[in-house]
Amino acid sequence: MRHYRCNTCSQSWEFEETTIQAHGASLACPACQSPLTESSAPAVPAAAGGQGFGSWAGEHLLGAPKADDSWATGARFAFWCLVVWVSIPFFQLPLRLLDDHHFWLNRVNLIFHEAGHWIFGVFGNELLMFLGGGLGQLLMPLILAGAFLIKNRDCYAAGLGLWWAGQSLVDTSIYINDARSLQLTLIGGHTGREVDGHDWNNILTILDCLDQDIYIARTVLFIGRAIMVGGLLWMFAVMARSLLLMSKR
Repeated sequence: MRHYRCNTCSQSWEFEETTIQAHGASLACPACQSPLTESSAPAVPAAAGGQGFGSWAGEHLLGAPKADDSWATGARFAFWCLVVWVSIPFFQLPLRLLDDHHFWLNRVNLIFHEAGHWIFGVFGNELLMFLGGGLGQLLMPLILAGAFLIKNRDCYAAGLGLWWAGQSLVDTSIYINDARSLQLTLIGGHTGREVDGHDWNNILTILDCLDQDIYIARTVLFIGRAIMVGGLLWMFAVMARSLLLMSKR
């Protein structure tokens, strides 16, 4: 085993000789992909059992900057400001007015909503088929967030995925709130009252809680907004840690 130390995040690593030969000069830090320097001291892997929770969270939930990350952090901050700006109406508008503003992101959610009906409909359960729309548009951003976090080690993108999941719940709360009144205009240009209801009218009717639609909608709206805030804070924390680590170079 040969010992290496990261020049950026200061983590220490041990590699087999075969791994070193396979990667050659491209051998990089598994945590942040920065150059490594061979060290004579035995390495303490980042995942060691004695690692404190703060260090673990910093590595796995906040990430570490790459060697050329100074410009990227500025671009990420500009994009973060854009996401905050896009978020404002979702926090400002009351539930009854959210549908009056046709947010472009809701149209993106619609794609995965309809796909969710088809995917969960194959199980042959009526309730699951109706729920599939909401599950589809919620699971897609969560799956993307998990993939970015686990596979790509991109905590910033994972935070964005979490924000999107929260926005999807806010979108869903609009339709839950309309479960009894059925006044929202659906894809075909008709209201739920003019056709055979819509998903959440059917879901709450099956669950025998249609009279609780407003309370359920407000709860989902609150959870969605809280998750959106969590995503924004996560993205900001990733940028802050990136700047902190770069300042220590």
